[in-house]
Amino acid sequence: MRDVDPRIFLVIILVPVFLVVWLKMPGSSSIIRRIKFWMIAPGAMIGLLCLPVLLYEVYHQVGAHSRLVAFGLPDSNYFSYCAGAQGGRAPRFVWRFSLRTVPSELVEKYSARACEDGWKADRKSDGSVVLIKGQKRVCVSVEQFGDERHFVIEKIR
Repeated sequence: MRDVDPRIFLVIILVPVFLVVWLKMPGSSSIIRRIKFWMIAPGAMIGLLCLPVLLYEVYHQVGAHSRLVAFGLPDSNYFSYCAGAQGGRAPRFVWRFSLRTVPSELVEKYSARACEDGWKADRKSDGSVVLIKGQKRVCVSVEQFGDERHFVIEKIR
């Protein structure tokens, strides 16, 4: 699935495995087993507490590309998984895609493709583009987020 961050799947699988290993460990026979037991316990508890947050992100990420197409915007091969919990679900309608490669002038290429699908483009001085089609208005931009660049599509109300 290209919608979901692969690191989240890894953590969702590893946390229950880590918890089962922790619960299966005998904790009282020797001092070494007690130390191992209590060294694993904080990691298992932290993982267990993080699991709902990760499942919430997956809920928002799954189907982001199809929601983008259903909204009437074109999909792009440059888009990878969604970043965080921003996969275009109502009421926010914000898509934040991690980019596979960062080609030059991606916003212009995407807006030109959207114009082929009937959208009107209004370029802003900050490098973003506002796409308009009937009552729908979205802002398209590339933003720096830590070490990565994200392609952001946000519905304007």
